[in-house]
Amino acid sequence: MRKKRPPKLPRDRRGQSRLIAATSLVAAVAVTLSGSELTPLPANATASAPAGSSSAGAAQIRAEQCLLSNVLRKGGPAMKALARSGLSGTPDELHAAADPEYWKKTPLATAYEKDQAWSDGKVAELDGRNRVWDESLNVRQIPPGYTVTGFTWTPRDPSIFQQTGLMGWMSDRFWQKESDFYADLTPAAGKESADAVSKIATSRYSEDRKEDYADWKAWEGMTFMHPMYADDARIFLQNGGFPTSAPAADSMEYRIDVENLKARFASCASADPPDPHQVLDGELATASAEWQSELDGQKAQRDVILAAEAKASSDLAVAAQAMAESLGQSLIASRLTEWQAYYLAVSPEKAGVDYPTKAEFETVKTRISQARARASGRLYAGRVRHCRRSRRASGPMRPSRRRTPSPTGRDSPGAAV
Repeated sequence: MRKKRPPKLPRDRRGQSRLIAATSLVAAVAVTLSGSELTPLPANATASAPAGSSSAGAAQIRAEQCLLSNVLRKGGPAMKALARSGLSGTPDELHAAADPEYWKKTPLATAYEKDQAWSDGKVAELDGRNRVWDESLNVRQIPPGYTVTGFTWTPRDPSIFQQTGLMGWMSDRFWQKESDFYADLTPAAGKESADAVSKIATSRYSEDRKEDYADWKAWEGMTFMHPMYADDARIFLQNGGFPTSAPAADSMEYRIDVENLKARFASCASADPPDPHQVLDGELATASAEWQSELDGQKAQRDVILAAEAKASSDLAVAAQAMAESLGQSLIASRLTEWQAYYLAVSPEKAGVDYPTKAEFETVKTRISQARARASGRLYAGRVRHCRRSRRASGPMRPSRRRTPSPTGRDSPGAAV
């Protein structure tokens, strides 16, 4: 027996069903892409916003948060420390930390100068290590296969510190322009989008019509002293011009607009969009309050991550310098060992007047021993601390014995770790 087919919906009801399904899908995608796990504020709720939560004040806070977030990515240790403090502090502390008038010796400008001095000193320190290494290779006799500078100079251009990337990392800090930290980070619209906005604006608005005055000025303002911004273009094209109305606060369209505005803020488009008809105030207030609420909800996790990043960055710099130092000392030991092997194998008669004296042999032997010890010094200390921590956690263990360089140049049993 055949089953009865479901009754056929009238054409208008079928269209409504498809519209509801499509609208639900769009809303679900919009909420998913926003990355927000917070429950949206009810339409009739008043969000508790931070100080400065007026439209202009909220935009200023967003801009300052964006500036300090950029400092966290590109700044030196002092600037990053100030940025962490500002992002975790009160609105007043945020304003002070992100003051853009750096020519007035603001806290961020002072931190920049401190980082520059630190970077300059570190670059000089690394350059100085090359000269110290050269002193260990300063011998009177040069074994076959080397020029004088080829044997007595450690690598230059690129140096060992350049080859390991440490010098480049330090130089990047030194050569950063201070003004770069205050550049406008708002994403710009592509040429195609900007041209589409201009085409609609010039066809829809006229500077000669009084009723279009606000729209015309708003359109001109979209490119005043900056390129057209991507999200400004999106809103304009989405509405076929500047919006003249806003959806109801309890509608799905309203939620989509709010999520889009939060995505705008996340991209560092901190300013409010052009709104000559002043119909976006409700959406902006809701989006701004929710955005700050989400940031506040992430504060504890963010502080942990930023503190870990600061420690990891510091540890990485120390480890990179220790690795380069180890390579430099290993190179010294290798060349001097080659020198020692050659002159111990050749007879004084064959070498003639260039044969090393007994004192020179002893000096080279001492330098080899010192280079071997220094090659493992800082990294070895790190392993010792790690072993001790591991043993405290796991209980007593039999002491292991490492082999450490002896003054004779041969490995001898070291003290128990």
